[in-house]
Amino acid sequence: MATPPQVKTPGTVLKELLIKSNLNQSEAATRLGVSGALLSLMISDRARITTDMAVKIERLIGGSADALAYPQLAVDLHEARAKEVTQ
Repeated sequence: MATPPQVKTPGTVLKELLIKSNLNQSEAATRLGVSGALLSLMISDRARITTDMAVKIERLIGGSADALAYPQLAVDLHEARAKEVTQ
């Protein structure tokens, strides 16, 4: 996942949220009803954090869905623009 300059990645935001909430990955995955592997992929920016997942994280763990969704949007736009240039 390419990251635009000077933007926190969605995974970094999620990791910081888990630390702030005093949750380890296993506990967070259980709360969210996802596998530990999927949560690990989201934290490492190898899986997207969808808007539905951002809302679920907000509801079940805390934080703001916006704080997760906007960095993901920035990454998606950055990747789309890079793809456009290479075509």
